[in-house]
Amino acid sequence: MKKITNSAILALVLATTSIEAGSWYVGIEQSLMNNVDNTTEIGNYSFSNDKSLNITSFKIGSIADGDKGNHYEFLYNTGEKSANPIGGLSGSSLTSLSFNWNITTPTLLSNIDKVLPYFRLGANYAISDDQYYVYGTNDKEDYSALGLTLGVGGYYQLNDKINLSLGFDYGYRIWRTLTNGRYDMDSTDKIKKLYVGVDYLF
Repeated sequence: MKKITNSAILALVLATTSIEAGSWYVGIEQSLMNNVDNTTEIGNYSFSNDKSLNITSFKIGSIADGDKGNHYEFLYNTGEKSANPIGGLSGSSLTSLSFNWNITTPTLLSNIDKVLPYFRLGANYAISDDQYYVYGTNDKEDYSALGLTLGVGGYYQLNDKINLSLGFDYGYRIWRTLTNGRYDMDSTDKIKKLYVGVDYLF
């Protein structure tokens, strides 16, 4: 698991640092609401599971082309728990990483200097901190998922160094397909997240 997690972190950091930066920032996002709706299919059977979580995300980002440019950010999410019941992993802690592209639209509110709306396009990688047993063996393997995020939000410029944010994300995450010997086991998460954030600009 450490090798996979380290590789994911390295890839996302390289993607972040390869962006031409106007200014850098660090920040925190805190969920006001984070609901995970899981659907699992095993053969002809389908199961649903719902989980509400409290998520805190620590981020580092870059603003391109001045203060009102697009924001690119890498996030490490804490508080993530699995809603996926496969392998008895529901409730297990997840290591979760995200990369967001916040596409700013200054012309939408050009008459309000301190407010900057944005559309969010993001990618997410999650891996369970617990492992599952491989069918018919005593071996264990990692269990991971990839997802996409779409969202809307807005920044409020408190001063030259601090931006506040408020937004809503919709995420869709697909877990790796597993087998129990007879059937494939597929699982997906639908995620709705309302959050507030604060960024400190360098």
